[in-house]
Amino acid sequence: MMPKEYYKLFDLCVESNIHLSITQIQPCQPDVIIEVDEWKPARVDDDSVEFEIDGLNNIIVDIHDMAKFTIKNGNYMNIVPHSEDYWKNEIVTYIVGVAFATLLLQRDVFSIHGSAICANNQAFIIVGEAGAGKSSIAREFIQSGYKLLSDDLSAISTKNQLYVIPSFPTQKMWKNTMDAYESSPDPSKKIFHDVDKFYVDAQDHFEESSKQLGGIIWLEESEVEEVTLTKLEKNQALEVLLIHAFIEDMVEKLGLKTQQFILLSHVLSHVDVYHLERPNNQFTVKEQVCIIKEKLFEQIENKL
Repeated sequence: MMPKEYYKLFDLCVESNIHLSITQIQPCQPDVIIEVDEWKPARVDDDSVEFEIDGLNNIIVDIHDMAKFTIKNGNYMNIVPHSEDYWKNEIVTYIVGVAFATLLLQRDVFSIHGSAICANNQAFIIVGEAGAGKSSIAREFIQSGYKLLSDDLSAISTKNQLYVIPSFPTQKMWKNTMDAYESSPDPSKKIFHDVDKFYVDAQDHFEESSKQLGGIIWLEESEVEEVTLTKLEKNQALEVLLIHAFIEDMVEKLGLKTQQFILLSHVLSHVDVYHLERPNNQFTVKEQVCIIKEKLFEQIENKL
């Protein structure tokens, strides 16, 4: 029997018998229980994914080359690895990402695929395609004295006002980004065995309280010669949010597309979405942070 460990994820006390590669907390009354069982071979020997959905509160996702995940009632997650020598951090990444986003959906909290930083006592979510530079810009904000609210998965509570819920004090960073900040990766924190991406502790730079959503920034690599920041029209902003909504395939399988559309439209009635374009093949993260501070944060601060 593996020992129980306790964590705080998305403002919930989590009891787990698998180490989640993030800072542990003292034992608490769990809101969520995560259990990893003994391994069993997959029913099908390939890399496909099977879904078994019995309503919103009973969802099974079977990733044949990784594990079978059962997520129930917004408070329970069971994982059965499909290999005796499974790569633990790979499973952990799915637990704190897609699986937890599904669990949050069961708790009526929706998620956006992006990192969130805190500025002017508000949360700003940075979205973008894989490799766009979300981790790099979040790290640069941290280096500039700002606090991280979430990494890769930003959960938004819509009760009363729009608030971004703090995730957990860890970042996922590419090795080349760590090299740029003269930081050495811990081999034991490698996320995937064949990808140079690592978990990095962010405890000293983490915001532990929910913050009202102040805006969303869409980061995109393009053919521009210099970094630019523009505000999007609402119709284009909605398209961006629909693309970067987390677990999009799950939402569709659950028949929640209309609800999601209404929810994202509600978000856009309260905040703006900005398009941050950066040049191809140039490390311009300092310029990106500078233009956001000058054109967005300072303008908001002057209105407060």
